[in-house]
Amino acid sequence: MTPPIAFEAMGPLPADVLGALREVPFLTGSGVRGAIGTPLGGVTNQSWGVIVDGRRLVVRVPREGTPRILDREAEAHNTRLMSDLGVNVPTLFLDPGTGVKVAPWLDGQPLRPEELRDPSVLPEIAGLLRRVHGSGADLSPAFRPARLYEDIESMLGHLPPDLAAARGDFRRCRDHLLSHGVKAAPCHQDLYRANFLRAGGRLYLIDWEHSGPCDPVYDLADLSVQGDLTPDEDRALLEEYFSATGDALPRERFFWAQQLSRLVWGAWALVRAETGGVDPAHLLAGRRKLALAREALRRRSPVKSHA
Repeated sequence: MTPPIAFEAMGPLPADVLGALREVPFLTGSGVRGAIGTPLGGVTNQSWGVIVDGRRLVVRVPREGTPRILDREAEAHNTRLMSDLGVNVPTLFLDPGTGVKVAPWLDGQPLRPEELRDPSVLPEIAGLLRRVHGSGADLSPAFRPARLYEDIESMLGHLPPDLAAARGDFRRCRDHLLSHGVKAAPCHQDLYRANFLRAGGRLYLIDWEHSGPCDPVYDLADLSVQGDLTPDEDRALLEEYFSATGDALPRERFFWAQQLSRLVWGAWALVRAETGGVDPAHLLAGRRKLALAREALRRRSPVKSHA
């Protein structure tokens, strides 16, 4: 759900978006019939900027084929918590049954790829993540990276061949990460750069459908994976995040979390393809993540210390 929205690009809404708006209790039937909007994109969901009943809103509608692995009740709970904390944008409506979400339209911009790498922006990103991780918010598991392969197999009754081949790598990464015994903290778990929204002079972290309790280093590694950060940029991210704590940089944990994140998003793309809900570019990117993780693990000795 990422503004800004260009007025000149607005036009009629597709039937599924109109249907979603009709279920929003604070909108009128006549307002919905006269609604106009513009697409904002999205992979798992489609988001639209709309004007309805004279209000500027952003509506999210899950795309066809979205896996049932996501727990929408947990997402609704986590979204409200993070909106109350001011980390997320205000949330006006979220239906756990359908996944339809409505938020106010804020005049702002998602972070651009180059901003994710900008040393002047890095302290802001790291500070926002420390705020999330240290919030003590009682997040429910809307998505479980460490159990994703089991959840996929339970949902489909089988693992797609590429995932079956990578199951040993997945378990190896998960077990190495969990072996450090780090207490789980509130985590976003989907740190795509467009989920950072700058509006009204502040940075928000939006879209909490993959959130839940996890090792905070997984969030940092996921940011690296989704942003294609270089090793130097990874080091800068870790140094900035841990500068406030004085802790040693958890390089080993970070490595295993990176590979786990790659395997998770590779699996997500493949299972969405299995259920008919992914475009070729997203599937290609998912296969690339699987290949990168497996290559990194081949280079890593299986008896490498966890320390």
